[in-house]
Formats: sequence, structure tokens, C-alpha cells
Amino acid sequence: MIRIAAVDDDRLFLQTLKDIIALQIDIHQYSYELDLYDDSEMFLNCQMTAPYDLVFLDMDMPKYDGISIAEKMSAQNIDTTVIIITEHEHYARVGYRYHVFRFVRKGYLTEEIQEPIESFLSEKVKMKHNIILNTDNGMVRSILPSEIVYLVSVGHYISLKKYGSSDIINLISGKYTMNQFETQLEPYGFLRIHKSYLVNFRYVIKIQYDKMTISESVGSCKILPISHKKSSDIRKKIDLLFRREDKL
Repeated sequence: MIRIAAVDDDRLFLQTLKDIIALQIDIHQYSYELDLYDDSEMFLNCQMTAPYDLVFLDMDMPKYDGISIAEKMSAQNIDTTVIIITEHEHYARVGYRYHVFRFVRKGYLTEEIQEPIESFLSEKVKMKHNIILNTDNGMVRSILPSEIVYLVSVGHYISLKKYGSSDIINLISGKYTMNQFETQLEPYGFLRIHKSYLVNFRYVIKIQYDKMTISESVGSCKILPISHKKSSDIRKKIDLLFRREDKL
């Protein structure tokens, strides 16, 4: 069962949005429940208590706008997919800071909402598939891609960091390569920011020219280097995350 919420202070538009969302979900034959909120504060209180899987937020609302709500959820590391509906396209450039999945233009809702929903449904299925890894202590670990913050390569050794864990998981030497992981994990939103680092986009907080700040756990961040050769390519991929035709 997928739990979905739509938030907009315009009740008439909210009903229209409900019909459009329901039509797209029904096409893919997923079981879901869809709750409507015309009060952003009420939604936020409910979301903090029982987080939804997918949320549609209007950009312009009293009390809390879409970005403000996304920021609060990001600070609490709430694993909810956020789609913001707006007339202001420039917000897409700051949306990645708060893990906004897509921006959809309000005036083109019917045309543009299909791709984000399909991508969400596809990602939701993929993220439930664990990857099996052999560690250097002889153990076999089953890990969800969504739990991995980054992978790092030092010499022939590759390690990974799970969100919220204080330990680094060291993989068996020589069995894996970063190129293999890049190919395997790219569909899950991982970015090769450096020859030694593969990062899960979900945990990116800030991007600068030669470095990236990521969240390792609530209240804990780490700065990783960005290769000069990859800098422009990474920025293009990030921009694509907020365009309809994105297929990252």
C-alpha cells in the first residue's frame, strides 16, 4: 500500500490534483491511499507522526510553503518522495538541498505529472531490491541501495558507509571495482563524483565547485572531493533531476 498526500490551500485545485494523481496511479495498478490537505501546518504535523511515501506540495501556501516543508522533512531525514507543484521554475536549482524529487509546473500539470509518478513507482520497486556483498571479515551482507550514503575506494579496497551507522563496511579485497558499482548503482541515483567516491544523491546537502557535503546521519555531515573533470558533468546530472525528461 502506497501512502500519498496532496497539499494545496486551493481546495478546487486540490480536487483536480487528486483526480490526476489517482488516474496515473490506477494505470499502474498499485494499491494506494490518497489524503488531501488544504492546511500545510496540519499536513506537516501528520507527516512528522506518520510519514507518507509520496507527497505533492504546492509551492505557494500560507504558514509553510513547499520548500519549507521539504526542508523540515530533510532535516529529520524523513524518507518521503517530494514532488513540488509550482509556477516558479527557478526553485528547482535549490530543491536538491532538500531532496525534492521533481518540480512540476502548475500550468502543465496533466502533461508533466506522468513522468515523476512513473519514476517514483519504478524507484520504489528498485529500492526494495537488496544487493548482496561480501565483506573482508568473511560475512555476507544484504543491503538496500537506499541505505548506502557513499562508497569509497582506497587501493584495492572498497568500503561503504550506511546512513546512521558509525562504522564503515569494508568489502573483500579484489572482488569488486568502482566501475562495477557505478554501473550497478547509477539507476538508483548514485553519482561518481571522483575516481574514489560514488555518492547516493539522496544524501547530498550542498555542492560546491570541488567538494560535496553529504549527510551521514541526523546532525552529522561529511565533505567529499569532486573531481575537476567530473564537476560540470555532475552539475548537469543534478539539473536533469528536476526536468521532465530526466532519466538519470
